[in-house]
Amino acid sequence: MVYVSALRLESGELLIVITPESCSTAISDYGRRWGIETLFGMFKTRGFCLESTHFQDSERLSKLIALMTLALCWAVKTGEWLHQLNPIKVKKHGRKQTSIFRYGLNYLRSFDFFVKVGFDFLGYYIRQYPSGRHKSARNGAGQILGFNTLITPSKQSLSKHQESIKKTLKKHKYASQIDLINDLNPIIRG
Repeated sequence: MVYVSALRLESGELLIVITPESCSTAISDYGRRWGIETLFGMFKTRGFCLESTHFQDSERLSKLIALMTLALCWAVKTGEWLHQLNPIKVKKHGRKQTSIFRYGLNYLRSFDFFVKVGFDFLGYYIRQYPSGRHKSARNGAGQILGFNTLITPSKQSLSKHQESIKKTLKKHKYASQIDLINDLNPIIRG
């Protein structure tokens, strides 16, 4: 047996949620879940590509997520501001051509400031580098931007990481290779 909940949206469309158990909050639960899915999309392939970092260390990952949260807020606020100045076009099916987040992110990514300067933030160096048309980032409309954004560990973070490796090597000067490898693996992986 399944249970069906429905809600008429402002657009006139009917939102239907099917659950295996009776649930009076199915629609609101679905709304919260959809908000989380949207956030994951912005952090992952539709935005910051978090999964391509392959971070495993919780401290480094938490710093990166903090950075991405600030960037997300900045992009959304910029997108809202841009939408007030120049509203996002609505397609024939009634949905916006691009999201507020993507609108703001594309705008922020287009600044020459980041290409020339770059900046350190939470142990990472963020900079946009010029690139050719085949390797260039593209905006939401598929247009070539002429640069790629790279987020790399800052010089301070790298030297701290190298010091940690040196310390471990000195500590295991007379230890077996297996012991050395076992202690180095978590440090190298991050």
